Amino acid sequence: MSRIFFVVMVAVVMTACRFEPGHYEKLNQLPHIFPDYTNVVIPPNIAPLNFHINDTATKYKIRISSVKGKAIEISQSSPSVEIPIGKWHKLLAANKGNALFVDIYAKKQGKWYKYATIRDSIVEDRIDSYLVYRLINHVNILWREMGIYQRNLENFDETPIFRNRSNNNGCVNCHHFNRANPAQMSLHFRKENPGTVLLVDGKKIKLDTKTPYTMSAFSYPAWHPGGKQLAYVVNRVTQIFTSTIDYHEVVFDGASDLVVYDIEKNMVTTCPQISSKNRENMPAFSPDGRWLYYISAPPALNDSMKAFVKFSLVRIPYDAATHSWGQVDTVISASKTGKSITFPRISPDGRYIMFTMCRYSYFSIFDQTSDLYLYDTLTKTYEPLPINTPFTESYHTWSKSGRWFVFTSRSIDNCYSRPFFSYFDKNGKAHKAFVLPQKDPMFYRNFMKNYNIPELVSGKVAISENEMRDFVRTKPTKVQFDSLVDIDALSGATYIYRNMH
Repeated sequence: MSRIFFVVMVAVVMTACRFEPGHYEKLNQLPHIFPDYTNVVIPPNIAPLNFHINDTATKYKIRISSVKGKAIEISQSSPSVEIPIGKWHKLLAANKGNALFVDIYAKKQGKWYKYATIRDSIVEDRIDSYLVYRLINHVNILWREMGIYQRNLENFDETPIFRNRSNNNGCVNCHHFNRANPAQMSLHFRKENPGTVLLVDGKKIKLDTKTPYTMSAFSYPAWHPGGKQLAYVVNRVTQIFTSTIDYHEVVFDGASDLVVYDIEKNMVTTCPQISSKNRENMPAFSPDGRWLYYISAPPALNDSMKAFVKFSLVRIPYDAATHSWGQVDTVISASKTGKSITFPRISPDGRYIMFTMCRYSYFSIFDQTSDLYLYDTLTKTYEPLPINTPFTESYHTWSKSGRWFVFTSRSIDNCYSRPFFSYFDKNGKAHKAFVLPQKDPMFYRNFMKNYNIPELVSGKVAISENEMRDFVRTKPTKVQFDSLVDIDALSGATYIYRNMH
């Protein structure tokens, strides 16, 4: 009797320990899951890639495994899969450089089926731990409700840095960080308590950036890597609507120029080359700080040139110590591309420039033809990135290491901009992108806001929402214009002559 009892107990234990169904039919196709996390490259510190199985069944079994460690096994009746975060991180940490396998079984009409195995890759390169972005409704409907948020990429924690409901729904925009440093941030406030807020290594600064010699307050910031200067745009921005279905909204500048703000001197300066009759916009410093890249277009002489302008990518040498400039060098001409270039972003190693190309102007988020391109400074060639879709791709920034980049895409529903991540390997190849993971797998089917300007940062921005709210309400410091600037730019950042001082 004892021998029979032992055999029975062994059989029961073996049955209980076996996760996969005893009998199942193999399907020669990958499961259709949402979001699409198939054949992607992921960092070892990313939050769980929760997903929804788009297949009706009475029961599901999901097994997530790799070369090392204990597999994650989930049995449930719901098609929405939420992966235990502790087990997920333990599995990824043990398998850097290995494949990640996801096996899905579905029971339908009493019979089990097994889909082909999803195979993802876990690389050793970590992604920056935080993402900062603006959440905003559709611009022409409910744009007045917006906020700047930060999300921990290693879990699902999202916290607001500032929500404009505490500032009478004034606009908050153009957040930017110096080389993914959360302690060096620039942020603009419009309409209510206007000004530019700088966070500089624990110090808060609020600036009134409109001067008698500039056409507007600051916009579109770019930190100099030294952390003591920022390039900004001063411009006269206009918005129009067209009858074209896929190009119904155009944002353009009637005039725009570049200035550089020195934090220690509280001084705005510029030069004739970047404050010309042409329209200069979208600045970005090279990692060594020796070059200022930006986009440039002819002056707006008529309505057609205003709305249907095409920008070239140019650069100019800059010496931060002396505020001295060289001569403008054209990197990519719009006359050769036939399109307009915008949002240049230089990789941390200085080799690559990622930019967006669209039909016209520089506000690419309203143009469905907008795609990401990569320029190689060594070969002096450029090409579209393989992660582009038939929908809008734009708003891209590099990680601190240069091994990752984030961008927004409307590929999920051709309506809302969502943040996607792509691994950029040492050979300069961008791998299939994946959307920011959410705790609820169906989040992107129900969340009706746009993600604007997602920026990767290496840690949490150390300011509370209440602290930012109170500081925004303080009186700003007036910036001073450089009295030594000698410019006669009819469209320019200044109308000043040296002999007027």
